Amino acid sequence: MSADQKHLGVEALLGLPRVNPNQGFFMPAIPSNSSRPRACTVPVAIYSRVSTANQVGGRFDSCESQAAVCRDFIAQHAHDGWFEIACFSDPAYSGGSMNRPGVRALMRQIEAGEIKIVL
Repeated sequence: MSADQKHLGVEALLGLPRVNPNQGFFMPAIPSNSSRPRACTVPVAIYSRVSTANQVGGRFDSCESQAAVCRDFIAQHAHDGWFEIACFSDPAYSGGSMNRPGVRALMRQIEAGEIKIVL
């Protein structure tokens, strides 16, 4: 089984969009369970990245598992008004360059003032 076939199976299992290792992608934020009004809201973005195609879709070192850890951290700070506004990912991209689709999209939202914290 090729890495692409293995990855496609994980995506389908998790209900995630198909990832092209040559492109970053935007994952929709998971809505907050908290319905109480907040005096202060803090929009938080998640950014995840793995550097090799072999890591994409892996159990503990995948972009999805990184995002899950970040979501748990956001939930721990919900009382402070933290909520997930966006999740960006660059699977199979080296960290040696900032020229990655997901990080560029993240930077655009930061520059637009839509994000206050990045995990």
